[in-house]
Amino acid sequence: MRFSIFEIESDDVSGKILSDHQLLTLPPQLNDIFPNVSELSAFGCGLIAINRNAFEGMGDLKVLNLSRNKIKEIESEIFMNLSQLVVLDLSQNFIDNIEVNAFEGLNE
Repeated sequence: MRFSIFEIESDDVSGKILSDHQLLTLPPQLNDIFPNVSELSAFGCGLIAINRNAFEGMGDLKVLNLSRNKIKEIESEIFMNLSQLVVLDLSQNFIDNIEVNAFEGLNE
């Protein structure tokens, strides 16, 4: 897996931007790679899938941008434990199946 990482740091935000057109899936436990991140953008990376455990331990995540990819399915409870998430961008994907409880654990 090859991708470029751009960091955003300020008093309010700690973020990562992944940029590459060869990233097919988000790996499990991104928190091990990006601890304590509050913003994560993986837009236009060619993603086709999100690993079920990708966001495990990322309870501080507030912004998640997965737009402009090729994601086809949102699995059940994929965003579980992202209770701080206020922005989720899944626009411009090819989503044709959203499993029951896919957004379980997110604030309304």
